[in-house]
Amino acid sequence: MRAFLSIIFSLGLVSAVSAADADQSDWAFTCVDRAKLADVSAGTDIVRINNFSLREAAAFGVDGLSDAEITFSVANRGSEGVHLKGQFLLMDAAQLPIVAMSAGPSFDLVAGHKTEAARGTALIREGELQSVTSICIRIVGEF
Repeated sequence: MRAFLSIIFSLGLVSAVSAADADQSDWAFTCVDRAKLADVSAGTDIVRINNFSLREAAAFGVDGLSDAEITFSVANRGSEGVHLKGQFLLMDAAQLPIVAMSAGPSFDLVAGHKTEAARGTALIREGELQSVTSICIRIVGEF
């Protein structure tokens, strides 16, 4: 079954819908203040997603550029593997995108009864991450 996790951090609510049954609003991004990124948590009976973090690090061998890195944890409580990927828009104070990126576990797969780290990076100008005020997130997967 293909499903979509809508991350709504303030109440800890999550909805999962079949991709075939989903309307356009089910695929919308959920935006959070950057300061609240660590509080984001979502899940179903099978999958739990949390421990989001965002950082900037020097890009290897590239002058004037940095890596924006987003990470999060995915716990699979089911016996079957689950595929998923996070999509992220990093926005400035004017709600204009600074960078778009995706992040996921290795091969976008978390084996049954395992917890994996998900990671994604994108090249940005040095210091550009400082202007990020909100992050828009959606997690799409099959579980």
